[in-house]
Amino acid sequence: MEKIIYKQKSMFRRISIKSILIDTVSLWKRFPLPLVASIVGTTAGIFAIDRDYRDYEEFLVKILLVSILSFFWFVFLALKAERHAIFGAKKALMNLLGVLIIIGYYWYLPEDMDGLSIQNRYRHILYHIILLLGILVVPFWKKKSLPLWRYGERTIIRLFVTGIFSITLFAGVSLSVWSVDYLFISGNFEGEIYGKIWAFVVGIFATWFFLSKYPTDSQKEKFIYPTVLRVFVQYLLVPILTVFFVILYVYTGKIVFTWNWPLGGVAYWVITYSSAALLSFILGYPMRKIAEYVWIKKFFKALFALIIPLTVVLFMAIGIRIEEYGITENRYLVVVMGLWLLGIAVYYLFSKRKKLQVLPLSLALVILLTLFGPWSMFSISARSQDKKLGEYLQNIRIPDQERTFSLLENGKIIRSEFLQQPPSVDPLTIDGKTYDGIRSRIEFLVNHDEKEKLQKYLPIEYSNFVEKNWRNKDEQNLEGIKGEYECTTLNCRRQNEVQAFMNYLNIVPKYTDKYDSATTQPYYSFHVRENQGVNIQGYKNMVRFSLFSSKGINDVIKYVFDGKEITLERVQNNIQIKISGGETLIYPIDSLITDLAKKYGGESRTIGETLAEDMTVVIEGKETKAKILFLSIFANREKESMSVESVEGYLFLE
Repeated sequence: MEKIIYKQKSMFRRISIKSILIDTVSLWKRFPLPLVASIVGTTAGIFAIDRDYRDYEEFLVKILLVSILSFFWFVFLALKAERHAIFGAKKALMNLLGVLIIIGYYWYLPEDMDGLSIQNRYRHILYHIILLLGILVVPFWKKKSLPLWRYGERTIIRLFVTGIFSITLFAGVSLSVWSVDYLFISGNFEGEIYGKIWAFVVGIFATWFFLSKYPTDSQKEKFIYPTVLRVFVQYLLVPILTVFFVILYVYTGKIVFTWNWPLGGVAYWVITYSSAALLSFILGYPMRKIAEYVWIKKFFKALFALIIPLTVVLFMAIGIRIEEYGITENRYLVVVMGLWLLGIAVYYLFSKRKKLQVLPLSLALVILLTLFGPWSMFSISARSQDKKLGEYLQNIRIPDQERTFSLLENGKIIRSEFLQQPPSVDPLTIDGKTYDGIRSRIEFLVNHDEKEKLQKYLPIEYSNFVEKNWRNKDEQNLEGIKGEYECTTLNCRRQNEVQAFMNYLNIVPKYTDKYDSATTQPYYSFHVRENQGVNIQGYKNMVRFSLFSSKGINDVIKYVFDGKEITLERVQNNIQIKISGGETLIYPIDSLITDLAKKYGGESRTIGETLAEDMTVVIEGKETKAKILFLSIFANREKESMSVESVEGYLFLE
């Protein structure tokens, strides 16, 4: 058994210019590519912050994201070269391949980073996690566990010291700049200068300082288990984990005795508590080898035994969500994490070796497997959501009729008006839950670029379908210009694709959730469906408005049209239009809400997506005619009275 002692040691040595130069040269020799990546990323970040380069923001953000990933990638390669003693031409070839992979990844990402697909967002984040796990384990993956623990300890300490130094440096430089700005040049510095300082501190100073004393495999220091860490594990983590597991097991007992299915959020609590248990095992791992703390072995063994039944609760909880809503990436990851936790618990419960390397290696491998292939989180989630969409479309019940109609005929979507008797071009009203389910599945498939799964429902080719259905080209838009709106971003085009499906289905929701006076205040909330036009012929002035109320104070907005001042004000539940030197037009908003509630709503709580024509009103006076298109209306209701809280829309005047 290895002997472990307690002893304090100095963290810093004497600093001089010569030592700094020596450390810098050593740093460049050991980590040349990570330092280049930090310089490129920091430069891109600084320029992205600068307002003068906003036209290049997408390009700069792409460079920044790839540079951050490449930093970890190159650190991993450098440590791998050290571990396997790769030098000379072999190391140069490995670095060249690493650079080519990063270049390929850069060209693989779209130019429009706002339109980055969900798959690529997940992959980009998980690549970082895989690389961090790899960096943690690569120098010691074939060695005993205690050297790995020492390496992790030194790395975390170095990271903590780097954070303290970086925050202090940023605060000091920022205060110096602010004092100069305040005392000498009277606020001429742009606020973005502080963002640039932060980018430099994090991108250059922090990375270089951290890597300058990064632990090596060759460090043969006598192992010292920190007293502070022992106290933290023994007197804080162990009692806290005990309380947490008691709570979860009491809840598990409730499930068994009442046979009530667990709440969906329980899965995340199980993962959190189990992860905390693994963290305590890692932090207290060396205590297993200290004679006076042999009890910690039994505690950890009990801990892993307790994790196994909790994973069963996790699978029950997430299974309910999957059954009702289908599989998404998050639910897929919850299931995978549950399986991983179960496997880890079984391994550490029955294995004699109990190697620490198994934790990061297995987790990195599991994450990697979830990213690609027909078993990946993206493939399985897309198939599940596609199946749910088909189920929703297959069963649509028209209110006040006994028959169940299908929006699918021979696997193709048909227009909803053909299902109504007699046929009508009016939209089909369906319950809000079904409407939300259909729209959310379409949004999921569109945002995941699963066009082939949507194509099978369509009678024509996908792009022609979107072009034809996303808006009505015969109607005028709010500026009175005929034709379609040209999208310049991927997100905009995806929104149009979703709207094309919803327009083609020609359905609107009706929400009828009951109001519980003990928990929920009754309210009305209506908004106009996207991408609809209104006829504004005869009106020559237009303005968009937003009116809100705060503690009884009403918003007042003033405009000038053709030399006349127009005052738009919400007075109680009325909208009032005053024309200087002319008349005053008044429209009662509460009457519109009442009509909308009858058509779209329930008894006391209504959330409605409405047609533009139902949110459009015309107000005629003796001399003036106005039209208002309300984009959204929100109102609270107390007993029989109503209080309009906010309205947004467009005002048109002749």
